[in-house]
Amino acid sequence: MKLTRFFSIVAACVATLLSACASAPDPTSTASAKPQIEFVDLSGFDRQLSSSLAAKLPSVNVAVAGSTPATDIPERMQAWLHAVEAGGGTVTVSPPQSTVVAKNPLILISIVSGIWNNIKAAKAVQTYELHKPAQTYNAEIVLKISEQGDRLIDKIIFTERKPS
Repeated sequence: MKLTRFFSIVAACVATLLSACASAPDPTSTASAKPQIEFVDLSGFDRQLSSSLAAKLPSVNVAVAGSTPATDIPERMQAWLHAVEAGGGTVTVSPPQSTVVAKNPLILISIVSGIWNNIKAAKAVQTYELHKPAQTYNAEIVLKISEQGDRLIDKIIFTERKPS
């Protein structure tokens, strides 16, 4: 009788634990997918962007608040851009909306090359699970001009690639 009671208690505990695990939110769940995200250099941003890209939204706009220079993309965002390229996607830079024509078109090329000069652990990024959904997207870095005339990142647009 005591052994039967013991197994009943163990079964009830296991059932409780399994139901708790089943109801725990998945950090990459598509329930929190959003087409508009604001970049914050915290791990919560990674989960939010991964969720939105995993939901296969046609495009995800990541607003970059503040004054982030085009040549100084934060490492967290660089990892996402590297994942795009690792999956065969392209990363492009759109010049700022301006009535003034750039004196030197090579400035944009230097911005793109500057992105990759700062990556420290590109190989490790390829295996990072949260970044995998970015491998089916292209990315466009949209620039803006500050009041002081500096080129800043306005937003980054992830656009789903069509299967070929």
